[in-house]
Amino acid sequence: MPDGDTPTLRLEQNGSSGFTPQTWDVAGNETNFFVRDATNGSKLPFKIRPSAPTNSIYVDTDGDLGLGTASPRAALDVANGSIIASASGAVGLTLDDTSGSDPDFKLQYESGSARMSFAGTGQPELELKQNGNIVVAGTCVEFARGGSSFACTFAACGSASCAAAPSSCP
Repeated sequence: MPDGDTPTLRLEQNGSSGFTPQTWDVAGNETNFFVRDATNGSKLPFKIRPSAPTNSIYVDTDGDLGLGTASPRAALDVANGSIIASASGAVGLTLDDTSGSDPDFKLQYESGSARMSFAGTGQPELELKQNGNIVVAGTCVEFARGGSSFACTFAACGSASCAAAPSSCP
């Protein structure tokens, strides 16, 4: 179906079988290949730009998704780059063991603080604040040194200064 400007294949469901009418366009031009939702404001939920690298998006036979790789080693395998998460508020990553109701491990950035929390607590166990302070929840901090570990119990420190000396530490 040659066309001088944006050849398009239209997929149109007219509603005659009782389903909601929906129209999709699959098209391409010098700018991109795309799928357009013609029913809902001509939004473009999927685009590929010319000269995109081979295997930019790859779905393997087991359902694993590779971004930049034809050999994904996990449900999502991102090669040659970073993963960026952005939001107007808190942004984070949750590692969830689906056998429980709470997330098992959560990394979150919000309001100048990086936080780590574990399942069921609702509060961060470790927080690195923008001013450099590290806040650790609990009354005992265990340190590992040379293959052995030891624990320190710290006195409570006030919000203005965290210079309190350990109350007990071997």
